[in-house]
Amino acid sequence: PECSGYGVSNYYYYSPVENVKNCDYVRISVSNKLDDELAKGFNSLVNNEDMCGSITETPDNEDVIKELLSEYKTKHEADNLVKIKQILEEIEGLMESFSGVPMDKKFETITSDLNISNWQTYKNERFDFELKLPPDLWASEELNDQYNRLVIFEDKDNKGNLFEIRLRSGKNVSLEQYSYLDFPIDSRALLDGRGALIFKAPSGYCDGPGCTYPFITYSIKNNDDFYNIVFYGDTQLSDIKKGILSSFKFIKNN
Repeated sequence: PECSGYGVSNYYYYSPVENVKNCDYVRISVSNKLDDELAKGFNSLVNNEDMCGSITETPDNEDVIKELLSEYKTKHEADNLVKIKQILEEIEGLMESFSGVPMDKKFETITSDLNISNWQTYKNERFDFELKLPPDLWASEELNDQYNRLVIFEDKDNKGNLFEIRLRSGKNVSLEQYSYLDFPIDSRALLDGRGALIFKAPSGYCDGPGCTYPFITYSIKNNDDFYNIVFYGDTQLSDIKKGILSSFKFIKNN
């Protein structure tokens, strides 16, 4: 029958499970000295379906009842931990579906030992990003056509292409599904508080008769585009390159 509440006699506490069909009373035989709080505590603990009908009568011993309460409370807490873990896994799954980045991945925090506070700020409204540059670097070229969307940054002294920021469309591609020039993911980092993928090419990229210089690429998604920050010449970051990366951020910060 459906039951609610609990009844008290001289020697028995009758504890049903509320709103559970086909559930017998749970009856606990107690001594006159068993305090009322303990009995009420037991009633609150057994008030769920998995205790239904599992106890019909306990020995007339207060210590046994207390032990039973303790064991059930331990089991109840363990069940709750399992449920909490399941909920956390569901939350992580939802977060991964939005960001495309597994929650168990480690992300490198990029810092530089250099003081970059006096570096010049380069801001690109068209491509929606900004960063800081040391005095000897400048944005030498910007392309925005059907083939290329990128900004090239050169060293004023060596006249060489130190790095570039190249945009690629990726509307229906998550971060973890992305690959830069078919290179595998090497590791991950945080840029502007977001997850970024790191790709390394120690032999450069070979397409046709020649290969590029070695490079390291940091790829981060913003809206429907992947921003690929490509540093040429090596697969390791100098302090200057770390300073540039650590200052990178999106202007609108969507």
